Amino acid sequence: MEGVTKITETQKIIEPSGLIKEFNALGNHPKDIFECIDTNIQDMLERLGTPEKYQEVKQILFNAIKALQKRPKEFTGHYVPSNETKPVLKFLIDSFVNLEKCNFFRKENFDRALKLIEEKNNVLIVQNHTSPMDALVPLAILEKNYGSLPISLIMSQVFEYARVTNLITSGVEKFPVFQPKHINKFRDKPEVINEMSKQNVTSLISLKNHTKEGGKIVFLYPERDRNTNGIGVPEPASMAIPEIMFKSNANLYILPTFVCGMESIFPNSSGRNEMDDFFKIIKRGQGDFYCGEPIKYSDLMEQIESISEEDKSELIKRILTNVPENDRLKEKALISIYLLSLISRLSPNEKMKGLYNNDYVDNLIPKSIV
Repeated sequence: MEGVTKITETQKIIEPSGLIKEFNALGNHPKDIFECIDTNIQDMLERLGTPEKYQEVKQILFNAIKALQKRPKEFTGHYVPSNETKPVLKFLIDSFVNLEKCNFFRKENFDRALKLIEEKNNVLIVQNHTSPMDALVPLAILEKNYGSLPISLIMSQVFEYARVTNLITSGVEKFPVFQPKHINKFRDKPEVINEMSKQNVTSLISLKNHTKEGGKIVFLYPERDRNTNGIGVPEPASMAIPEIMFKSNANLYILPTFVCGMESIFPNSSGRNEMDDFFKIIKRGQGDFYCGEPIKYSDLMEQIESISEEDKSELIKRILTNVPENDRLKEKALISIYLLSLISRLSPNEKMKGLYNNDYVDNLIPKSIV
């Protein structure tokens, strides 16, 4: 391997901080991450028509791998890219995003959000979820228009455990969390659930400390699962994020956004983990980014509180089928539904609005707040 020092057996893998062996065992990992990358990027670059970039791309990824192997074992809940991993994001954007064909709709709304950031408010970007690479087009568009911004992502811990995706996401700042669907896999192993929960708390505390002085942008996906047919079922647990940010010293604003076209870059296949074949699937493409108006979170909560208890329950039932008995979970479900409703209104395609394309939702969530 030209340009790379001799690799020992223990250096052939990437392990996340705070490794949970039982969870790690669920993944489909290459035994030798260097060999996996070397083999796959050669084929990928041939497919893209840029085989001359082989040495450059290999060095970028190999440098990042070696940097990831030096991370502390203790889980901190907050990953910040290093000089060695930052180039990974640029590699992804340059290789797979046709920026000249990407459109940025309602840019003036993001300009307003940026003004709020400059005034030391926090902005939580909520977006639909259609592909594992949903953030790529928005990040590319925002970097093109604004340069470097204080952006971080709330990201599934799955990305940390899958070695290839751990590498691919190493160019972005992120707060990894275990999703309820992953925690539920270990119902019979309380010690694993306790460790997962502990790490989630660590991430939330890190997020709170990160945003307490304001001036930060955070990406959040309120949808439970990726849905290519339209915006689908909300994930109430994700509402811990705005709740934490709202309790910081800075004001919180919600910025609903909608991205489409990600299928042209990274197809979503239901029932399988596309990330196992990342380099074989990803291709050069483009997408569009729609930006709604920033909404003060406290105003959003006032709007939610203004509707009757009967309407709250009916709204939850129509989207989630079952209304949670726990009042706290019921409130989180309602907030998540509201956010996804705001996102749906930005869709240029009526069918992509999914569950939220009905008069009942429109009547309960006035258009005046978007």
